[in-house]
Formats: sequence, structure tokens, C-alpha cells
Amino acid sequence: MVLKGLEEALEEYLKKEIFPQMAPGPYGPIEIKVLASEKPVYLFREETGGMEVVGKFFQWGKIDTNTATRRMEREYRNLMTVLKLGMDGGDFRVTKAYGRNPDLMAGLFTEKAMGKDLDHYLDRAITKGQQKRLHKKVKRLAQWMACLHGRSERKMGANYQLAREYLEKLLSSLSLGEALSRKLETSIRNHASRWWASSPPKDQEVLVHGDATPTNFFFFGDRVTAIDLERLKEADRCWDLGFAAAELKHYHLWKGGHKWQAEPFVEAFLKTYSQTLGTPGTFERTISKLPLYMALGLLRIARNPWLHQEYRETIIHEAKECLKYGL
Repeated sequence: MVLKGLEEALEEYLKKEIFPQMAPGPYGPIEIKVLASEKPVYLFREETGGMEVVGKFFQWGKIDTNTATRRMEREYRNLMTVLKLGMDGGDFRVTKAYGRNPDLMAGLFTEKAMGKDLDHYLDRAITKGQQKRLHKKVKRLAQWMACLHGRSERKMGANYQLAREYLEKLLSSLSLGEALSRKLETSIRNHASRWWASSPPKDQEVLVHGDATPTNFFFFGDRVTAIDLERLKEADRCWDLGFAAAELKHYHLWKGGHKWQAEPFVEAFLKTYSQTLGTPGTFERTISKLPLYMALGLLRIARNPWLHQEYRETIIHEAKECLKYGL
């Protein structure tokens, strides 16, 4: 366990600083459960009252103390920013931040999101035929995004600069492996160039979650709770919408074997978002930009080394098709 040697200090901190925000003491033993395999995220459960707190630790592996502390503070500030937008209760929310401690592996402590994540419903739709449940969850996700975006519109107009920079980062990373050939990379750059030569439809920047993957959104009845706001930023609303649509396409292609199975869900997602936001022209503006951001989302997924090379080549090709033909 990464936390080995810190258990005593963690227990003291939780009982002194975190649990009192939830319920008065005295407090019993604390059970620790691993929540993620690729990074240190743990569930701390106080066994007497059943209180649960998630601890995400930023100092691990080769990450130095200053970098870890900076990342911890950034995510804490991001959570506080969204909570102040009124997303601290109701159906559309983010996890409440209880505190952070740079001396405990740069730990950030939050409430536990209730329910199942979108990954669960994607799997059930494909393996158990529960498409109706997935439709409902996808629509609720769209409403969560409309809530965040609608409450955070900026005066600055959206542009393609962040998308252009991110494409370069993705291509640089993918070029180190075997999934992206030089020919395909050139083709992607050529098709992307027409996007850079055009001006996006007039729209405002918003705060985006920045990491719209299925494991970052939890559903409990009608409630949607987002976690992992480390990448929250001001950007085009399609940063979230396109990446979520890319995840829907990827999952159906990867598990279901057919990319077109995702289309009804993507359509429902975009229409619900536009209807919820209620701003005239949102749907038209969104679909005109979405292929660019879907391409970025697919290329990001293609970086995952645990995917078979043949499949990674397939979704890189899908990204190229998005850039070339649009929706």
C-alpha cells in the first residue's frame, strides 16, 4: 500500500479535521479500501458511524513535493470554484471538498460520490441490453454539463487555440508508438488544417470539466455527481461535449463491435444539452464544432497502452474521419 507508514498520521488527521465536519465523535476504527489501480485513491470508512471519505494523493512515484502540492491545490480550488456556482447540492453537483494536507502525500479529501459511474451503465447497455437506462443516464449527463456551462459563461469568445495545441500534444505522444504511422499523422494534420483556417461559430467560453470520461460521473437516481476536477478550465463547451461523445463511440466500438451503435446516444446527449441550455442556436453551433473535439477525444483514448494496437489504429482512423467529414 502506498500509504504504508502514514496510517497513524492519516487517522489522526481524519478524526481531528475531516470527520467533525460530518458528525460529532467519538470515532471508531477506520477501514481503508483502494479505489483506483493506476493512482493512489482510497476510501476511508469510519466503522462506528459508517462515514466515508475519499482521499486522493498527488505525491507518488517520481512526482516531487512541489509539483504534487501544486496539483492538489489546483484541484481543491477547482472544486471550490464549481461549488460556489451552486453545484453543491440538488441533482447536479460535484463532490464536497473537506480539506487537503500537503504533508500527507499531498492528500485531497472529499465526500464519496454516491451511485454507479457511467462506465457501469455503458457496460450494462452492451452486455445486458439495458439501452434505455443508458439513454436516461446520458441525458442526465448532458443536463449536468448544461448546468456547469450555463452558470460559467465568460465574455471571451471561444476559439480553436487550445484544440490546436492539444492536437499537437496528442500527435507527439502517439508518434512515439506504432499505432500512428507517418502517413496517417500527415493526413490528420492536413485535415485539421482546414479547422485552423476557419473561424468557429460565435460562442462564449465556459468552464469545462476537462476530463469527461465515464468513470468521472456518478449517478444516484436523478442525481449526477462529478469527480476529478483537476483539469477544469475555461474552454469551448465542445471540449466536454466532444470528449463525452468520443467516449460513447469508443465504448460501443470496443465492446459492441460497431461504432454506429453509439449514434442514438450521441444524438440524445447533444439534443438534451441544447434543450436544457435553452439558448437559441446552441445545437447548430455545437454540431458544427463537435467533430474536431470528438477527434481529440478519440486520439486521447488511442494513447492508452492497454488497448490492442489494431484497435488503437482503428480509433485513430475514426479521429481522422471526424476531422475530414464531420458529423
